[in-house]
Amino acid sequence: MVYQDAEYNVKFVELNAVTYRLIKILLHKNKPGEQALILLAKELNHKELNSFIKFGCEILMDLNNQGAILGVLKPVTQ
Repeated sequence: MVYQDAEYNVKFVELNAVTYRLIKILLHKNKPGEQALILLAKELNHKELNSFIKFGCEILMDLNNQGAILGVLKPVTQ
């Protein structure tokens, strides 16, 4: 993924297939983070939804910390 950070520097992040799909869901289905993760977990037939959401939120927070995405919230599902 190629993006510009807050200082307009061009940055690159290598994504795996699952993270790429998550970004596509966020962009094209206009879903907030947790809803996008739930949809992705269903697509992947993942059995441990809470752990999937927790791990997915960590990925989203990491991308947010790098300046690649904005507006990451902690999961409400516990």
